[in-house]
Amino acid sequence: MTIIGGDIIASLTGGMLENTLIYTAPSGAAIESNLGARMFNTVDRIINKFGTDANLYVASGTYSAAEGKRTIAEEVSQGKKVIPPYPFKKELVDGDVIRIEDMQTGVAAKDLTLPIVDGLQLTVLSEVYTLVRHWPIIANNTVVLYLMQLRK
Repeated sequence: MTIIGGDIIASLTGGMLENTLIYTAPSGAAIESNLGARMFNTVDRIINKFGTDANLYVASGTYSAAEGKRTIAEEVSQGKKVIPPYPFKKELVDGDVIRIEDMQTGVAAKDLTLPIVDGLQLTVLSEVYTLVRHWPIIANNTVVLYLMQLRK
């Protein structure tokens, strides 16, 4: 049996994300779920079992227009398992907010040391993505999962 990213998200959220309204919420808008408090550890356990290795990183630095290059001052990274990236449903693709090449993934909030912010870089299966939008999934006032829209 092959487990794909959509299967993992559906099993974790009880199909709640089949509702396309979540993707119309602004990036960073918390999505309240009916998941129980025990899901904090369950989400982490399932993603660690079925997920894919990824490196999340944030780089800070300066860009020199005269030289045409960016100088990296500091890079902070964290290795973490993520839901294997998978494409958006065709009916969600509008060519602007969600493009045909965009992928979606998720990461468990447990033991996450980097802040999940738009612009975060992820390397998954040798592919480098930029986080375009994200939605924290909340259960009992605790973030258990971050859903993310990725773009190459």
